Amino acid sequence: MSHQAQPLPRPDLPDYDRFAKFLVAVDRCSTRTGKTYAQRCRLAVDWFTVNRPGTPLLELTPEDIEDYIIDLYDRGLSSSSRSLAVFALRKLYSYLGRQRPGGAINPARQVNAPPQHSRRPDPWTSDELAR
Repeated sequence: MSHQAQPLPRPDLPDYDRFAKFLVAVDRCSTRTGKTYAQRCRLAVDWFTVNRPGTPLLELTPEDIEDYIIDLYDRGLSSSSRSLAVFALRKLYSYLGRQRPGGAINPARQVNAPPQHSRRPDPWTSDELAR
């Protein structure tokens, strides 16, 4: 019988529920965006806990974040999912930095988000243009 996965313990974890509420109430994100960003940050922090053990969250480097994005790529996640991870981490570091005197460096700001591929609409046929 398998057990439900539990969050990995870290002494420097943010309160994800408060982070999501902050994004909605103060940063003016939608409720869905706040919850999604908090969830993506939780997944990223779990990855850092396993792959960068002992490194405090505020001491991660842009290269650490890039390694996470590369791992998402290796696991087949789309460019939009990888971009979402970068955007969520940028918000998390901004949130964490405002709680520290003098702020904190935001390593996610130094990571380029993968480009979003927009679908171009199919061109209209001659008949459609004539109508």
